[in-house]
Amino acid sequence: MSLANYADLKAAVANWLNRTDLTAVIPDFIALAEVRFNRELRLNAQDTVTTGTVSTQVVPLPSDLIDLKRITITANGAERDLRYVTPEDFDGFAAQAGRPFVYTSMTNNFAVAPGPDAAYPYAIYYSAKFPALATASTNWLMTNAPDVYLYGALLEASPYLRDDSRITVWAQAYAKAIAALREQDENMRYSNANIAIRAERWA
Repeated sequence: MSLANYADLKAAVANWLNRTDLTAVIPDFIALAEVRFNRELRLNAQDTVTTGTVSTQVVPLPSDLIDLKRITITANGAERDLRYVTPEDFDGFAAQAGRPFVYTSMTNNFAVAPGPDAAYPYAIYYSAKFPALATASTNWLMTNAPDVYLYGALLEASPYLRDDSRITVWAQAYAKAIAALREQDENMRYSNANIAIRAERWA
């Protein structure tokens, strides 16, 4: 059976569970598996950047953000990292106006200070959630690691199935698939790194 999209996955989960009465709850197993993925995985494929222009002090964070890595402001042609400060320390900068150089996190937003005296281009570098299959049909993880999706969904079925003897097998298969995915991702990360070779200088 092909495992290319949401429909394929739901059919595969039903087949592996060998149950015909779970059609209504299999989407829940998959959604719970996606919650687990977004907690556990931080892969190269999740590295994302979004850009915009900041002219007010408060800016919305991306809705698919998991981990915020850095925020930059571009001024006079140069991209500069904003420095994180706590909300308490932020208040000391907030009343000023000028080029922002600090930020703090708020609920679903970030705030910059000093308050922008012009419109500044910004970039947010972050780890993003994988799009949910229920709305996207497929995503990078489904395409590149369908075994992770399958075993993850089967594992999330465990509380519903209770004393099913296959739960241990699914847990082991899931752990193995996740370990292999992380190893592959780590290898890719190093293979993409720039290696500088210093030339010897001869007198």
